[in-house]
Amino acid sequence: MSQADNAAAAIVADPANDKRMAVAATVANQLHQEGRWPPNNMTKVMGTDYHYARPTIGTFLGAVKWNLRHGAPAYDFTFDGAFEDSALGQTVAALMVSVNANTTAV
Repeated sequence: MSQADNAAAAIVADPANDKRMAVAATVANQLHQEGRWPPNNMTKVMGTDYHYARPTIGTFLGAVKWNLRHGAPAYDFTFDGAFEDSALGQTVAALMVSVNANTTAV
């Protein structure tokens, strides 16, 4: 398991960390909403395994941003084109870590 995968597992295992839990739940829910999950698999790569491409990963991340912003508590997730490019090569677990790093409380 990679360092990012281990970090993502820690996110899910630490219920005291509301932001991390919100990010993990939001990313997982969006994968479910888009029909990519189930089966849930944290080790699959967003681009190659789930077949996201440059336009579709932006839509996915935009939905994650919207849902985090409209949750309770609300969070602000920021991303740009470089983040989108990076996300395509990340596993779900690594993406959760990256989204968490770019998310702040509102």
